[in-house]
Amino acid sequence: LVLLDPLTADLLDGPFDVERRPEGPVLRAEREQVEPTRTLLGRPSPFVGRRRELGVLLGILEECTAEPMAHAVLVTAPPGLGKSRLRHEFVRRIRHAGGPAVVWMARGNAMSAGSPFGLIASAIRSAAGMREGEPLTARQAKLRAWLGLRLRGEALARLTEFVGELVGVPTLEDPSVQLEVARRDPILMGDQIRRAWIDLLQAECGARPLVLVLEDLHWGDLP
Repeated sequence: LVLLDPLTADLLDGPFDVERRPEGPVLRAEREQVEPTRTLLGRPSPFVGRRRELGVLLGILEECTAEPMAHAVLVTAPPGLGKSRLRHEFVRRIRHAGGPAVVWMARGNAMSAGSPFGLIASAIRSAAGMREGEPLTARQAKLRAWLGLRLRGEALARLTEFVGELVGVPTLEDPSVQLEVARRDPILMGDQIRRAWIDLLQAECGARPLVLVLEDLHWGDLP
């Protein structure tokens, strides 16, 4: 068991099992990050009819991990034909395999259709362990700690600012000159956010394979 300070406990709560004790929070173990099993009348429902497609996805992931290389896969079908179930099984297999790949997920919705970088922002917030309704200071701490796993120095400072703008966690004190200028120019801000996103992907993919799952992509924005 590892004794934690309150801030670290808040950062780790979610992906890890943190027990709150009178003497302070304690880190117990990493939680298994899997989606709940799909059930029908209380029993696990079988996965049928899409095993070939699942095999294709797993084969592409294996190829990307072995080379390494990047692939984009677009899954299309009319409503009700199993796209979400295929996604569920694919992600579940990745997480149960215990391999190096990490999954970032986001889902579009009609209420925010076309929102600039909306799907990407959702994926980052989820990966960084941010929660709705948390104080801004808590979200800032989580974002910086998460980015700090892969980045250092100037790169960490820049991405903390511009990824923060992307996910709704703005820097309020002592912003850099680049951020101040970008806040006055929407086009420049969009360019800086896109650059920060690409740099974040490069840093993550330099450490381990990354699977980015965007569901209901038709409700996302063009970039």
